Amino acid sequence: MISHFKRGLMAGCMSLALAVPLALPATAAPQGEVVVAGALLRQQFDPTIMVAVTDHTAFNMLYDGLLNLTDKGKVPALAESWTISADGLQMDFALRKNVKFHNGDPFTAEDVKYSYDLLLKFSSSRYGIQPIVPKNYYESVGSRGFQEKPIGTGPYKLVETKAGEWSRFEANAEYWGKVSNVKFVTQKLIKEPFTLYAMLEKGEADVVFGLTGALLDRVKTNKELKIFESKYSGTSGIYFNTTKFPEAKDKRVRMAVAYAINREAIAKNVLSGVCQPATSIFTPGTFGHNPDLKPIPYDPAKAKALLAEAGIKPGTEITWALHTESFGSLPSAPQVTEAIAGNLAAVGFKVNREQHDTASFLAMMRGKKQTGLWYGPSSMPDDGGETLEGWYSSTAVWSSGHINEPEYDTVFKAQLGTTDLKKREKMLQDWAKLEDEKRTAVPLFWCNTTYAAGPRVKSWAPAVISAYHYNFNTMELAK
Repeated sequence: MISHFKRGLMAGCMSLALAVPLALPATAAPQGEVVVAGALLRQQFDPTIMVAVTDHTAFNMLYDGLLNLTDKGKVPALAESWTISADGLQMDFALRKNVKFHNGDPFTAEDVKYSYDLLLKFSSSRYGIQPIVPKNYYESVGSRGFQEKPIGTGPYKLVETKAGEWSRFEANAEYWGKVSNVKFVTQKLIKEPFTLYAMLEKGEADVVFGLTGALLDRVKTNKELKIFESKYSGTSGIYFNTTKFPEAKDKRVRMAVAYAINREAIAKNVLSGVCQPATSIFTPGTFGHNPDLKPIPYDPAKAKALLAEAGIKPGTEITWALHTESFGSLPSAPQVTEAIAGNLAAVGFKVNREQHDTASFLAMMRGKKQTGLWYGPSSMPDDGGETLEGWYSSTAVWSSGHINEPEYDTVFKAQLGTTDLKKREKMLQDWAKLEDEKRTAVPLFWCNTTYAAGPRVKSWAPAVISAYHYNFNTMELAK
């Protein structure tokens, strides 16, 4: 089967280093159950109307994309291979044969086309790994019916949920890829970190995520527990709303904010080494990363001098958005944002703290009502072009156009139309250098996502560059 797409739609594929999976070994019938607990539970099951990238915690269980995201990066999934036309305007995908949806319907090119038509109409996503839904079934039950009983080709089926509390999945014994050894996976919402650790220690949960600080240190010293990790799953920066903080139009003020933040101390003392100071919004795992950029040093004296040079008097008020919960892209966000507030106050700002839970934070971002300063977390930073568009272009979804650099739009459009990977990578690396010079935003941290596992978990390979692609079908349980 062949499916066709015009250039631009599959920009996310263009950073792929093709890795063809090896033949899969035979596995025993799935058995047992794994309980996964954390401060995040997404129960948005319709991938054509994605609310946030965190929805991939459910999508990863139920669906496949043309590509899947694994511990090796993006690999062929429902598409086994593809070619790009000579003019660079079309990609032809050879689709995997003999794949079935959970209800037994065969997977076809019509399902791919239908899924992408819905994507373009309702949503935005990471194109290559966009989940594929069955056209006939989706049309027969509609969006609401599909949300209640989702059907995919993925390694798990949804069997039961309790809204806001837990979701239970059963292994798909007919899966085309590696069939999971674990028959059931139950995801539970547990917000309190001490409760999470206690559940892990008592064996009430097999995997917990979101532990940092002293609790993560306790996991590391407990010989019965293990740590698994998703590398470079998040990146973050500080952004400026120059309507509410007009002084930030002056680069000296933005650099003062950069010098004021003690990233090393926060990374060590608050984040327990899970994150490291960033040199740009692109992580080392991001396509377009520029390894030549240097970190911004902590220098409060220089920050004060720049503020004085810019005419900013001590006591100048700024409003800083505190996040009372955490995204996977920045663990311990409440403690991190409070520490940054303290750093800003130490160089002379009067910091008005405005607290937001996640719903309020996202509403602020989408409603273009950002405070004078806010931190921007970016999950799944696999492709620099997407990050550039989402945060730095004039039509940026998340920074709401507060960054006004026509040259950035030119770079974004140019790299989007480039099929030569080396040229496209160089464009993004050059942009990262340009942003380093202009400093329209301040890079904060590159973060890994850590998962603490109990003694029942023998091995596991969660994906890279994502806190939300758990890949539980790779998990092996101790006998």
